[in-house]
Amino acid sequence: MRWLGHEQVAVLDGGFKDWVAMNGTIDNQWELPASGNFEPDLQPNLVASIEEVVNTKDKLIDSREHRRYTGEFEPIDPIAGHIPNAVCIPFMENTDPEGRWLEPQKLMGRFSDLDSDDSIPVFYCGSGVTACHNILAYKIATGRDSRLYAGSWSEWINYYPPAS
Repeated sequence: MRWLGHEQVAVLDGGFKDWVAMNGTIDNQWELPASGNFEPDLQPNLVASIEEVVNTKDKLIDSREHRRYTGEFEPIDPIAGHIPNAVCIPFMENTDPEGRWLEPQKLMGRFSDLDSDDSIPVFYCGSGVTACHNILAYKIATGRDSRLYAGSWSEWINYYPPAS
């Protein structure tokens, strides 16, 4: 949503299960909102193209589980591995066992190596979805924006080899 220029964005920490546990309202009856026109205001500074990733001096973060990063396991793409110069920070470690976000200081520990200079980290995963989890965790931890390489591993392997 922020990429589209929508700044008022929120995430329900703990998901639907926690909403129910907090006695949040649950029904499917609501007034239809008034019609409107959302005018997107694309934020190109929040994404990175494959060409930018090839030439980036910024830190590149693979958000997939470590065994996909190392090439030990690849359930989706025909080639396993990771983009050269990427580090692995698995997205699934941003939450506790109940699915709630870790405290900002704990998240900061995960991203501390990324916040050492003025570079803007670029996150990727298999197809660009779970990298967004890391992008939000990084924002919670540091207050800083980062970029998404939406093509991610699935695009990369069609043009470039994995790290050796």
